[in-house]
Amino acid sequence: MTPAVRPVARGPHVRRRGIALALTVCGLGHGIAAQGRVDAGEQVAGVAAARFLDARWQPRKLSELPPGDALIVYFATVDCPMVRRYVPRLGAIAREYSSRGVTTLIVNVGAGDAFVDAVGQQVEHAPAAVFAKDHLLEVAAACGVDRSGAAVIIDRQWRVRYSGRIDDQHGFSVSRDRPQRNDLQAARDQVLAGEEVDVTRTEIVGCRITSPSPTSDVPVFSRDVAPILQRHCVQCHGSKSMTSLSLVGEADVRKHAAMLGEVVALGRLPPWSAAATGGPFVNRRGLSLPERETVLAWVAGGAPKSDGEPFGKDLHFPHREWSLGTPGRVLDGTTVVAVAHDEALRYRTVTFAHEFTADTWVDALEVRSTGGSPLQHVNLGLAAADGSYSPDGHVGNQVMHGDAIEFGAGQALRIPAGARLVAQLFYVAEGRSTAERVQLALRFPRTAVTREVRIARFGADTLDIPPNAAAHRVEAEWTLTDDAIAVSVFVQMHLRGRDVRVVAELPDGVRQSALLVPTFQFGRQETYVWWRGGTRWPRGTRLYATAHFDNSAWNIANPDPAARVRSGPLLSDERFRLALTWVPATEGPEIRVDPGSGTRTASEQAYGDPAGK
Repeated sequence: MTPAVRPVARGPHVRRRGIALALTVCGLGHGIAAQGRVDAGEQVAGVAAARFLDARWQPRKLSELPPGDALIVYFATVDCPMVRRYVPRLGAIAREYSSRGVTTLIVNVGAGDAFVDAVGQQVEHAPAAVFAKDHLLEVAAACGVDRSGAAVIIDRQWRVRYSGRIDDQHGFSVSRDRPQRNDLQAARDQVLAGEEVDVTRTEIVGCRITSPSPTSDVPVFSRDVAPILQRHCVQCHGSKSMTSLSLVGEADVRKHAAMLGEVVALGRLPPWSAAATGGPFVNRRGLSLPERETVLAWVAGGAPKSDGEPFGKDLHFPHREWSLGTPGRVLDGTTVVAVAHDEALRYRTVTFAHEFTADTWVDALEVRSTGGSPLQHVNLGLAAADGSYSPDGHVGNQVMHGDAIEFGAGQALRIPAGARLVAQLFYVAEGRSTAERVQLALRFPRTAVTREVRIARFGADTLDIPPNAAAHRVEAEWTLTDDAIAVSVFVQMHLRGRDVRVVAELPDGVRQSALLVPTFQFGRQETYVWWRGGTRWPRGTRLYATAHFDNSAWNIANPDPAARVRSGPLLSDERFRLALTWVPATEGPEIRVDPGSGTRTASEQAYGDPAGK
């Protein structure tokens, strides 16, 4: 029998590691066996039990998919040309037949594909489909597939009824204007009609799947691995970290080597939710491919000790009281937050008693919680009349161990006189109860302000998500009234938020992808900061935001798939709000600010408001 997954020629060893070790670290490589060619109509015992990861990194089996009359499985990689041509076609198929008992599963088999980009491919082109990461290549082996671009139809009895191409429109060197044979469609319709499939197998035009192979090169921890951890990991996993997994030195890293290998191989850490579509983002986290390969090779080699290497003995853990530097003022929260050892999913609200008696300019803000419980994210805003946080007053967002909210040189946010600030905080349980004291640091401009930071807050105010809806679509838009430099964008959804995409349409009709978050993570809501000065949009540019909400049982975070979900502040409700931070493209008159108070200097006040405010 022909092996389902065959080894292919390799390049230099450095390029081998990421492909091979992504499937072998932490035991991920065991149990991968070629199923062999699967004949049409054959009931394959391993198909239903084949394991994969869903878009939230949760382990799944094919048998857990929603029951239906047919399952279409399409094997994809991010960069295969044939896959890029056909994934939009799969999107149309998934959308058309989802109401007819057909589930479409897009299975990524690219060992070197970044997880977030693999999910992004499905979300961007086939949002009605379900994503799978075939990290063990079990699905490919069970279906007898050795190329991406292959489509397989499985019926209720877990019999493979069709295996091959989608249609005959595209080949390696030629393409037709339209297909002459729609093989997948014909087979699907016959399966749904309860008929035998006329053509059960066609040739696949796609890219060979790369199977794992061992590596003989084992990096040295102190020389090769420690610098990578220093750059990417110690900010959250250092000696003063609130997280439970400590990477204080080589001994600790070796103790947790298997877990380190798993999260690096699957792209789960460092955490980052935006796909390569959009950006570039200055606060992007993640290892480069060579860094990833180095860590995985060290883990797969048994995580050996450094053996007396002269440098990099232990990791270095820099610590500063505030990452924004020396603050101009620190505000204390009015209440102490009691976080329980089994903290439930909920937001906590802390107001800051200080009332701004005059317009105050700030160029950086930072929140910290001093009790020791993990603060996953905090949303900062101008307090509503009742002291609560509202998206309509959103000022900024910060994630655990993330960067301070900074606006850049010569740019500052004006907090109006009479305002108070409020923080909306999300903690996670860590097995102990703590008393959290919340502080907010403000940094005032030390140079003249030439651009006032503006925040456009928009979204869908009225949501109505039907029960069991797996990909409920919601849209929002906003139009720029000035020539602008976009600074950052923040998206807020709750537990059913699945993905979001933002597209900028310029006045001349050109469309630019601004942001794609294919796997929205409620616990770690992120602000995405564009390259400074690089995202310029003219007046009249429209931003179109599209989100999907998963109210089905497939969403493990969903509190009640049977509920009809509407807009509201509770986590059992939903929300779709965005905050675009931007500054005018043209500098205005200089505003001189007292660096000790954030208010305009006396000489500025004597001559009125130079910005015309």
